Amino acid sequence: MAQWVDQNNIRVNVEKEFSLDEAGDALDYQKNEHPRGKVVLAI
Repeated sequence: MAQWVDQNNIRVNVEKEFSLDEAGDALDYQKNEHPRGKVVLAI
């Protein structure tokens, strides 16, 4: 799947990225803000 993203065969809409330390904030964001794209947790 990562290869398809790299080749632009599929698109991933990333709404916001959080660090691992901000995991709680990421969960709150997803619950309260209703993002249209993915909420990414960078590890």
